[in-house]
Amino acid sequence: MNLKIKKITIDAILLGLLIVASKIAIPIGPINLTLQIFAVLVICFTVSPIDALAILLTYVVMGLFGLPVFATAYAGIGYIYVPSFGFIIGFIGMAVTMFFIKRQKLIARNNKHHYFLTALVLILVDYLFGFLYAVFMIKVFMVIDLEISTLQILLKFIIVFIPFDIVKGVIASIVSQRINNSAVLE
Repeated sequence: MNLKIKKITIDAILLGLLIVASKIAIPIGPINLTLQIFAVLVICFTVSPIDALAILLTYVVMGLFGLPVFATAYAGIGYIYVPSFGFIIGFIGMAVTMFFIKRQKLIARNNKHHYFLTALVLILVDYLFGFLYAVFMIKVFMVIDLEISTLQILLKFIIVFIPFDIVKGVIASIVSQRINNSAVLE
């Protein structure tokens, strides 16, 4: 198979994985518990940072153009007013962070601890984007007519997800390391 076609096929499969992972959702508050972080971690770990960025930008653009790829049932440009949209923007931040991690050779292909620590860093990047965006949309832009403290935003948008995201980070680290050590992507 032509190398370029194989690369495009792998990217399309990973985009599909992200879309499906977004739809596997358990509502537990203002944000659904999904497998998006798992899929984004696998994307960041298994393809080049440029490909990861392209996949994640494609995902965001698809959703903003109205395709129902996000975790909720609706999409479109109005989705930027949803306080949890910052987590989706954070996916792009995760890809950019992975670019710097790979460029500095901070992750070793055969070291499971490097994968897990990198997963934690990437999750923290997503949390940072998500939290700051939620605070801005709720407290400054006032998209929700609700009096909620910054601490409550932290609790409802971040703290409740930490245990689940750590588990997803462990699993994504194991899966990604096995993919990278196999001949699947070569």
